Amino acid sequence: MKCLPVFTFLYLFVVLMPKSNAQQSLTQKYQYELLPQKHIVPLYTADSRAHRLSIQKPFDSRGYIGSMGGIFPVASISNTKQKLQFSVASTVYTTLNRWTNRGQVINVDFFVDLFLDFQLNENFSLRSGMGHTSQHLSDDATQAGLVPINYVRDFYQIFVNYKNTSHRFFTYGGITYNHNFKTTTNISGFSILQVGLEHSPIKWGNHNFLYYAADFKFREESNFASTNNFQLGYKYALENSHVLRLAINQFNGLTEIGQNYKQSTTFNTIGLYFDF
Repeated sequence: MKCLPVFTFLYLFVVLMPKSNAQQSLTQKYQYELLPQKHIVPLYTADSRAHRLSIQKPFDSRGYIGSMGGIFPVASISNTKQKLQFSVASTVYTTLNRWTNRGQVINVDFFVDLFLDFQLNENFSLRSGMGHTSQHLSDDATQAGLVPINYVRDFYQIFVNYKNTSHRFFTYGGITYNHNFKTTTNISGFSILQVGLEHSPIKWGNHNFLYYAADFKFREESNFASTNNFQLGYKYALENSHVLRLAINQFNGLTEIGQNYKQSTTFNTIGLYFDF
């Protein structure tokens, strides 16, 4: 697993390096694009830590859950059948508790990923990547008496994705290997198994959909206890992968907040999401 990023970037170097005259005919079979507008792999809709802009309002509190970020394609290489795309992604997730005259920021969770996506054919794609997350209590939380812990993960990941455009169905599954995972102790080597789906059974016009989605994560460090999120909503989707969603979520299982990583929780939210 530790060789994955080395092989990934060696492959990019070989593909992108200048070609000799003897290779010009081969080069002509490929198309190169910088800053492409369309993603190979759709966003994992119900993943509650996906890279996106979002604001959610829990039903049972006066707080908010927000995120600021996205996935940004950098370069693509394609022929008539396959396509390779390199992307960078970064997002900050935070939770705000709100009172009448003041607010309290509880957590600030940072995520950074490098993705290499490979479109095999019309239906199947692969995602490999490497990433980092560090998750913290804010100053407000520590001043209120909460005790912070160290929470940091460096990881590799690989996913298989299936998309059926005619049935408006998308599903994915994969593994995230935490090669450097430190909390109160060093628990490096544990993995997260993740599966999910999205289906849009109702469509009107060119861009309007009603959909449902689900995401499940099974965390090895907690004996494969799960983190589950179910989503039902409306989306306005453009061809360039820009999507606006309004959705209701039902979350249960182990929390996504690293500072509370051993705790379970259940809550419902309504949220506005912008995927790009």
